[in-house]
Amino acid sequence: MVVGQWVYRHTDRRRFSTGYPAEPQYRDAAERKVSEIKQRLAQPESDLVADIMEAYLVDLEARAVDKDRPRRTWAHTKPFFGALVPGDIGRTTCRDYTDFRRRKNISYTTINKELSYLRAGLRWDDKNF
Repeated sequence: MVVGQWVYRHTDRRRFSTGYPAEPQYRDAAERKVSEIKQRLAQPESDLVADIMEAYLVDLEARAVDKDRPRRTWAHTKPFFGALVPGDIGRTTCRDYTDFRRRKNISYTTINKELSYLRAGLRWDDKNF
């Protein structure tokens, strides 16, 4: 008899096999393998802020109540911060970003929220490595 395998469905199109037969005695091992797969998928591809934030958002989507807000927020900050490395971001850069957004009549509250998500992503990266 042919037995299937435990798989992790990352998206509708992407599935990852755990390599373990889909039998009850292998469930714990398969769940450990799924944790490893999720952790590997959450690693940034490079040191650029854009890659760090993408990995952070993947990790956050598993836990977040509002799954759209972080992505919408990142869409506003990405053009400004995406090509930088974390060491390039400081007070001056954040003030420049604030001035840039204020010229578009964006409220300070919204700007603060955008920078808070950026900070959270960069802190997440520090804790993962």
